[in-house]
Amino acid sequence: MNTNQPDVRLVGIILACSFAAYYFEQILILLVIIIAILMWHYYQIYAIHRLLYQSDKKPLILFYGLFAEIYLRINQYYLYWKHYRHSRRRIYSRFQQSFKYFPNPVLLLDKQWQVKWYNPISKKILANETQYHGQSLLTLIPHPVLTEYLREKNFSKPVVIELPHKQQIIIELQFVSLINDETLLIISDITDKTNLSRSQKDFITNVSHELKTPLTVLMGFAEPMLSEIGQFDPQWQYAIKTIHQQTQKMQQLIDELLVLSRLESQDAVEKIELQSIDMKLLIEQAVDDAKLIAANTGHQIEVDIDEQLTLHANPVLIRLLVDNLLRNAIKHTPESCHIWIYWDKCGSALCFIVKDNGEGIAPRHLSRLTERFYRVDSSRNRNNGGTGLGLSIVKHALKHCNGEFEIQSEVGRGSEFICRFNLLDN
Repeated sequence: MNTNQPDVRLVGIILACSFAAYYFEQILILLVIIIAILMWHYYQIYAIHRLLYQSDKKPLILFYGLFAEIYLRINQYYLYWKHYRHSRRRIYSRFQQSFKYFPNPVLLLDKQWQVKWYNPISKKILANETQYHGQSLLTLIPHPVLTEYLREKNFSKPVVIELPHKQQIIIELQFVSLINDETLLIISDITDKTNLSRSQKDFITNVSHELKTPLTVLMGFAEPMLSEIGQFDPQWQYAIKTIHQQTQKMQQLIDELLVLSRLESQDAVEKIELQSIDMKLLIEQAVDDAKLIAANTGHQIEVDIDEQLTLHANPVLIRLLVDNLLRNAIKHTPESCHIWIYWDKCGSALCFIVKDNGEGIAPRHLSRLTERFYRVDSSRNRNNGGTGLGLSIVKHALKHCNGEFEIQSEVGRGSEFICRFNLLDN
């Protein structure tokens, strides 16, 4: 039967009965027929309704006409939905089995941040609740940093917090957005890693402070001897110069370590004040100081500054990063190289750029250049006085000024060090 057309037989019956009732003048027969037809349609509607709410049962009647078309459509959607539900259950079961023995706590959250599923190890880190299902994540981990993080919904980077109910337990939360407004949360315990990093920083800071006093004493003896070096024998002259030179290098290393330690300190971050900076004046002062060093190496420094652009940041930190990038360009490029300094807009940011035409840096080194003490060529860096801390200081200084650091380089063509500042902040 073609269900796309009205039921021709039903229409024919109605017309025949109507004609008979009119011919024999039996209006009562016509009314009875109309009521019967209405009851039949009502019964089909009831059967359709029953299928919608009890679709696992067989239909009570055999549908005709348009009701047959409706029944076929409902049945098709029901079969599709049944297959989809079965597939989701299978995927959900595989998901649970995959993460059940995962070494890290894993939680599945809905769009209200309520727990829909969690693996057993979650209870070892989170609150000791008997049941997590239906509870809000902010109830299990009540922390203002997490609340703000979820409000912003920027999951490109994980968030690190200290558990409020378990002191000295530091966790990293990585959110992954899924379909159907669900979110997968993977929690990592980074307490040991964080404590180790803190211990290393504390050790370096303490050693640096302890070395400042003896180095000051050495400098106190070396400088007067250096001023009267002509009175000593040639062999002692070389020794005095070496002592003075190496003491200066140690002093520079300790000063940079202490600066880096302060930049990495949370207390220092809270005390940093931002203000409007005349970048033209600051860069020109830094370049004048750098030219004193470049006078002995033959480096040529060129400056291109947009005088109208100011920067809202901390002037001490900006001068620190500018000085470090200029010294870095002079120390780590061959003599007589060109160095270009730019301060201008670049897209949606303000950019301070230091560019050179030196030897360039191999790609394998670029990602590690901002690590403490990392050197591309250790022997050459020691000879030119490099400590391996300059770019690490630049990275941390930029972080506190809401900036980003990028290094571009090609072997044989030179390097480009780019400091980006958000244009909206300025």
